[in-house]
Amino acid sequence: KISQDLITAKMVEEAFGLPEDKIIGDLIASYSMGDVAKITTLLHNLYSAGVKPEIIAEEMIAKIIESPKPAYLPLLKDLPDVKAPFPEAKLLYTLAAKSASKAPASPVDTSTARVERPAIKTTEPIVSNQAPTQIPKKPDLKSRISDIMGGEVLNYGGGSPF
Repeated sequence: KISQDLITAKMVEEAFGLPEDKIIGDLIASYSMGDVAKITTLLHNLYSAGVKPEIIAEEMIAKIIESPKPAYLPLLKDLPDVKAPFPEAKLLYTLAAKSASKAPASPVDTSTARVERPAIKTTEPIVSNQAPTQIPKKPDLKSRISDIMGGEVLNYGGGSPF
């Protein structure tokens, strides 16, 4: 029996396990803003809904090609590599690592920055009148055994007794 209901885009997306177009747009926008927390949340929600990372990557590629922007073009290099093994990790890395590298570092005011060098107090060489400290030598094995045995260790046949 044919239903009178219309087939909507949402129904097709759900039937094929495709992510909503808005979520894909949010992922791309989060990438450009460097919002790693939002990227992680969106990916987690998509995975929980049963959407595979390979499908997410394909949808992102299609969306970027549909309306390319220079900020999104680097994604086209790495998104095709989102496949087994570890596609979830590859997708997160592609979005978050590049976003993190795009995030501005905390600004440093270089107008007043100065490199300070320690002042040298003397121009005369430092000379020590003390003799170098002698490091005592460790006794050899034969001497240590002799001390333990309380006498001389005999050497039979010219070789080591061990």
